[in-house]
Amino acid sequence: MAPQLAFTVHLNGHGVVLTVCGEIDLATAPQLDAKLTDLVDNGAGSVVVDLTPVGFMDSTGLTVLLAGRQRARARGRSIQLVCPEGPVLRVLRMTGVEKVVPVYSSLAEAVGAQTTGAG
Repeated sequence: MAPQLAFTVHLNGHGVVLTVCGEIDLATAPQLDAKLTDLVDNGAGSVVVDLTPVGFMDSTGLTVLLAGRQRARARGRSIQLVCPEGPVLRVLRMTGVEKVVPVYSSLAEAVGAQTTGAG
């Protein structure tokens, strides 16, 4: 059985919050890509991707997040990430992704930026 990611989507007045649970790697990144593409293409407003429950993410996950950012920007939308201290944030920092995609330490901070149009 192939590894699976679990997703929770919450709508708010400024976009959506996508909470991702599981490990994002070569086997699961296509699931995240499909979900993020759907939300960016069919949703309204920005997308907050909550990576708090993610324990591991490799380069394929980074690629999906960066592609999602490009897709969102092309549609006049934005993506913010929620990622507290831990292994996933270290990957975002080491690769410089946090300089390209806004990363917040809490969901409240990211949603606040979403409502003000930051990111």
